[in-house]
Amino acid sequence: MRKAISLVSAGHEIGPLKTNHSYRNISLFDYVMNELKEHKHKQMKFKMQNRVTYKDQDLVTASSTGSFILPRNLDRNWFNLLNESMLKKIRFHDLRHTHATLMLKQGVHPKVVQERLGHSSITVTLDLYSHVLPNIQKAAAEQFGTQLFGIRP
Repeated sequence: MRKAISLVSAGHEIGPLKTNHSYRNISLFDYVMNELKEHKHKQMKFKMQNRVTYKDQDLVTASSTGSFILPRNLDRNWFNLLNESMLKKIRFHDLRHTHATLMLKQGVHPKVVQERLGHSSITVTLDLYSHVLPNIQKAAAEQFGTQLFGIRP
């Protein structure tokens, strides 16, 4: 298993993860896993071609010298990709919130979302994302009614 690390000090150095809940295993879609494997293969090839100047720090994304990518450079590259794709412009960190919001809207159990985000308790997740589920009471009543009476609303 890889040693988990994180950027600290406003993204200018590498350090340990913030809390024990930061260390977690999550499932990924097969397509994403295949893309990550392809990326790792390309990265290994690049490392071998540049082994004299590349200082391997075992990062998933790294600069051409092997060091971490500065947050402002990551943002610049991210916004360029968004412009090319014509997707809505959001900050890179907002992907975390988008991920949680989409899962909850699709009916994924909040406990699963909590575990994926690494929140210390489900209360934290529900406090942050309960606004996403305005019809949760109605949906719960309909699901219970369907189960109990065998009819759909």
